[in-house]
Amino acid sequence: MSEVTRESLEAALKQLSCHFTWHLFKDESNIENLEEKIVDGIGFLCPQSKASGHNLLAYLKHLQGRNEEALSCLQRAEELTQQEHPGQAEVRNLVTWGNYAWLYYHMGRLEEARTYLDKVAQTCRKFANPYRIDCPEMDCEEGWARLKCGNRYAERSKACFERALEKEPLCLELRVGLAIATCGQVEVGRSWRHQPLDLLRQTLELDPDNNYLKVLLALKLQKMNDNATGEKLVEEALEEAQSPEVFRLAAKFYRSQGFLEKALSLFEKALEFQPATSSLYHQIGCCYRTLASQILHRDKMEGLQDRGTREKVRQLHSRAAEYMEKALEKSGCYPNMYLDLASMYAALGHHKKAEAIYQKALLMEPLTAKEKQQIHQRYGNFQDYFRGQTDTAIYHYLEGMKIQEKSAEYEKMKARLQELADQQRSQKPPTLQGWRLLGFSAKMEGNESLAIEYYEKALGILLKPSSSGVASLFTSPSSPEAERDEGPGRVLFQGPGNRATSVLNGENKTRQERQELPLKMNGCSGRASPLFLGPQSRAAFACSCNEKV
Repeated sequence: MSEVTRESLEAALKQLSCHFTWHLFKDESNIENLEEKIVDGIGFLCPQSKASGHNLLAYLKHLQGRNEEALSCLQRAEELTQQEHPGQAEVRNLVTWGNYAWLYYHMGRLEEARTYLDKVAQTCRKFANPYRIDCPEMDCEEGWARLKCGNRYAERSKACFERALEKEPLCLELRVGLAIATCGQVEVGRSWRHQPLDLLRQTLELDPDNNYLKVLLALKLQKMNDNATGEKLVEEALEEAQSPEVFRLAAKFYRSQGFLEKALSLFEKALEFQPATSSLYHQIGCCYRTLASQILHRDKMEGLQDRGTREKVRQLHSRAAEYMEKALEKSGCYPNMYLDLASMYAALGHHKKAEAIYQKALLMEPLTAKEKQQIHQRYGNFQDYFRGQTDTAIYHYLEGMKIQEKSAEYEKMKARLQELADQQRSQKPPTLQGWRLLGFSAKMEGNESLAIEYYEKALGILLKPSSSGVASLFTSPSSPEAERDEGPGRVLFQGPGNRATSVLNGENKTRQERQELPLKMNGCSGRASPLFLGPQSRAAFACSCNEKV
């Protein structure tokens, strides 16, 4: 390419408006998990947005180094644009052509990159601009691209649709996009809850056959405790639905209602319409797990604590583990999927399998601060309640609290450490470990004076038998695993690069709660005694989770 240098070509490419210049996935530490979400969502958010989905998938595949597959996605996007928007194909294809130009540039095929750059320029010149134009179609394309990346991009997506609607206020596709983006923005920012409800209702009046919007509105109404209206919308959507995404969201609605058999049937139906994904398998596993909890709660209330109940619960836990195992065989797995499988193994008494999964989770990279904290909390629970390894549990609770991420997990670890410290402090004579725990907890909370007071008490105990070792008081305990000799039972695992966003939290229980542990089911709290389940039962309940997807 003698007449055009690579540098001048790149300068022209930077003027394009496409996925390569929108800086998508800029803050994503691991993009492997996103492909499944994008594939699942193609065409389900809005029938006119399939081309946009394939454009986004092409960009993602490029980031993964799969450029030939990316070219196939762009070819499919170009075909769909002709079908979906025959009257706007030239303008709509500007994004696809821009992606082609960038992709060929990265592949070193500069002549082909120039060809597509010229196609963009030829169209843009009609609007007095060399390489980009400001029009509703381009804003719409960017809006769908950002929306399909997840709720964290919803605010920017919403702005794109609003800007486009200023010029085309009657465009149904733009109204659908705005309604969905507003819902996503509320999920992230917790802004005014009624705004998406109003938008969804208004959009449904204009597009009454949009079953995706019906189930989305139903889920929002469910959060507002209007379950009756929500269920009516779900039933209407299911009468005509042929979309796996509609089945999945409807299943989520019934699962939150506690109608788990119905949720399971809808999840299974979704599998008939789309290839199995890690998310779908995991949600089915969670349904079986919660179904087991329902049976325990019901039989506790009815006073039935027999062998038949124990066997039924074990079968359901086995089914849950089976589907969670299938989830981990797929790409796009999140850390909480590993943690949930480990807790199922623990509930079934398979402690070695549980330990192996927890070790994988501990070694995963990269992880967010919240994910690291969750892993330490859940693994601490396992060591605390299943294995009786209090020192190991304390170490992981402390490691989790070092991560300055205020969360439910943080509060649970703090409460459990406080309880353990109180237990040791109440011993006669008081123990060094109890004061150390209290001191460390106070220090992490920023209460230096209280931390010094506790450390002084620990120092007083330490100085009675010895004048050495004072410095060890002011550091957190070292890892019990690191202090053990490696033996045949200790295996180190390489952590995979998979991670995620639907999070299932482990529960830390107080002394009283462990006598009769509360389970949250069907929107209300009940009590289920673990006493009749066998020797592992108390620990099994300690790893129970609040389910979120």
